[in-house]
Amino acid sequence: MELQHTRAPRAIDDYGIGDRVQFNDLCSVEMLRGFTAVIVSKPRGNLTVTLDKPIGKYSRNVNGVAHGGDTTVPRSIVNRIR
Repeated sequence: MELQHTRAPRAIDDYGIGDRVQFNDLCSVEMLRGFTAVIVSKPRGNLTVTLDKPIGKYSRNVNGVAHGGDTTVPRSIVNRIR
């Protein structure tokens, strides 16, 4: 039987707009694990982040340049970087 990794829950107030976060191993999208992002808003208890290095469907193209698209994620899949 495989043990599932868990971490201590964090309150929404533990995160602030502009805080840097890193996707952890609980993220189901494997290509995002280890990527860093910046929090841009906190809708309904989740976090909206902009990836530092846009990738795949998590990017938007402006005049031929890839920019980090905003994506809303649960708090459990990111760790705040100090």
